[in-house]
Parts: sequence; C-alpha cells; structure tokens
Amino acid sequence: MTLQRKQLQLPHWAHYAGAAAFFLTLTAILHIGVLSDITGRVLSGSQAGGFFTWLLWWWSYALREGLALFHTKLLMFPIGVAVFLNSPVNEIAGLALQTLVSPYAAFNILFLACYVLTGTTAYLLFYRITGSATASMCGAFTYAFSHYMLVQHHHGHLSTATLYFNPLLALALRSYFRKPNFANALGIGVSLAGVFLSDPYVAFSFGVVFLLGFFIYDLTLGDRRILNPQVHRLLFVSIFAATLLAVFFYWPLLQQ
Repeated sequence: MTLQRKQLQLPHWAHYAGAAAFFLTLTAILHIGVLSDITGRVLSGSQAGGFFTWLLWWWSYALREGLALFHTKLLMFPIGVAVFLNSPVNEIAGLALQTLVSPYAAFNILFLACYVLTGTTAYLLFYRITGSATASMCGAFTYAFSHYMLVQHHHGHLSTATLYFNPLLALALRSYFRKPNFANALGIGVSLAGVFLSDPYVAFSFGVVFLLGFFIYDLTLGDRRILNPQVHRLLFVSIFAATLLAVFFYWPLLQQ
C-alpha cells in the first residue's frame, strides 16, 4: 500500500501547475463578460479602473511622443498636474502589453492576472509549509478571493490588488532562514522589490510591517538567527537593494 501511494504521488511542479490552471479557469469563468469584450469594457471603469487605464495609456503615449513623463496638461488644463508611478510592476508590464493590445485590454489582463498569480503563489507557499494539496488550495483560494481583494476589485484598484509577491517574500524568508546563502538572499531581494513596487500601500502594509513582524517573531519566539552575522549580513544587503530600487521608481512621488 505504501509503495502504491508513492507511485501515485504527483511531483511538486504538477501541484503548482494544477493550482495555476485552477485559478486561471476560475477567473476566466467569473469574468467571462469582460473577456468576451476585453478591448471594449474595463473592470470598474467608472471608478479607479478608469484612472489606471488612463495612466497605462499615458506612459505609452508620453514615451511615444517624447513628452515629459511626470507632468501632463491633458488633465486640469492649462496648468496640468503631476503624474507619477503608482504601481511600477503593473505600469511597466502595461507598457509591454500595449505593444500588442489596447490600454483597456492591458488593464483587464493585469487585473485578472492578480487573481491567478496571487492564488498560485499562495498555493506555492502553503504547499511548501503543509505538504497538503487540499489545505493549500483552501488557503490559496481564501487569500486570492478574500474580502480585501474583492473590495479592490469593486473599486478598480489595480495596484492594491497586486498581492502575488507577498507569498513569495514569505517563502523566500523561510528558505533563507533555513539556509542563509546568496541564492536565497537574492530571492528575498527580488520578492521584496516586487512587494515594494506593487504599490506604496502594499509596500508598507505587506512589506515593511511583515518584515518587522518576522524579525520580532525570530527575536522573541524563534531561534534569534537574525543576530548571527552570517545571517543578517546578506539579509540586510538584499533589503537595502530592494529599498533603493523602490526609492528610484517612487522618487517623483516622494517629491510631491
């Protein structure tokens, strides 16, 4: 019986691919109306969805026409208003998507991708911790379609719905504290940069607060590994690098 169970056990990549396929299919079914007219309808277009669609269009238009990126007279004419990056992760991806599709379609794709990627990365984290496909799927579904996510969907807040780097950061920290090497430190730096560049609110609430909580837990209830120079040296370098990258992208916003 034991041998038979081992033969039927799926490799890890199959679990992750299955989770991605599940969230992709579910998201498509729930948003079939938008997908059927992806270039003509915008999710929550009458609210913040309309603003983010305009913002994606603005970066593409300004770069194409050689205009000043961080100020536009197309709003509040003739004085104009300052424009700055709200979500570099999405806005850079939006630029790439607009080489193939319209700003409407780019926004819809990015927003719907939040559900798929958030569910998949959450499943990755939970399965690494529990080893249970059922428990991991329940946790990932709850995280991806939480009340918080649905509120962001209702208001069209693409940036604050970008949560898929958060599970990757938790997984990277877990891996690093188990094996503090350069590869795992790089994982922390990349995932933390993703959290920071998702949105300033996400950067603080899910980045800074999570890191502080993780460090406090390690110092009070954990093994205090952060006090080990071999551990905290690479860790702080990766955090510093991610912070510098965030300051670079958010500098126009920080100047306001």
